[in-house]
Amino acid sequence: MKIKNIIFPLSKHNEFLSEKWWHRLFVVFYFVGIASFLVIAFFISVSSIGEHSFNITVKNNLRDFSKQNNSSIANTVPLFLEQSDKIGCLENNNVKYVSTYTLENETFCSADIPSHLDEAANKIIGNGTLSVEQRRDALSQMLAKDTEKRYCFVPIVPNSLDCSSDKVIAYNRNTIFYLQAIIYTLIASYIFSLILQVIYFKGLIYIIYGRKVNSK
Repeated sequence: MKIKNIIFPLSKHNEFLSEKWWHRLFVVFYFVGIASFLVIAFFISVSSIGEHSFNITVKNNLRDFSKQNNSSIANTVPLFLEQSDKIGCLENNNVKYVSTYTLENETFCSADIPSHLDEAANKIIGNGTLSVEQRRDALSQMLAKDTEKRYCFVPIVPNSLDCSSDKVIAYNRNTIFYLQAIIYTLIASYIFSLILQVIYFKGLIYIIYGRKVNSK
């Protein structure tokens, strides 16, 4: 009974309304409306909840995935993108948007880049007016300047990927994420149900019965 009073706080003094057909009709529409709102609110919650390190499960990052892959694979980026439909950039425990188009078309990763310089040069430098030898030499100079072994060429400008390869992640939303969505949905639905009850009992019923409603 206490739970009922919490869910329907305005209906406890209006039992006589159950005898009215239009009230029963309202009850049917009320529950249909709440059920519909639950579904809509859940999808809105899922799309609006921020993704953070605590509510996602990271499968791997682009650098480690490329490092651990077969060195015979020229470009590991397409394989990385096939792992999950959730790709992002994890920085400061927050996931931010990453353009999968930029990753697929402008990024090159391999466990052994020096063995695939031609492919890397065409992807990173492009054809342009440079010859194959010039593009290869340009990449060789870039690799020679690295203080540690490079596994990825990730464009920052002009594509504004703005995320290093060790922070580009493939991930899934975990139980905590969906628990958040359910909690937010229930809270929003409860507030919505209260609004409907106020409109009905304090508005429509008051118009019909006036102050006499409490004496029924």
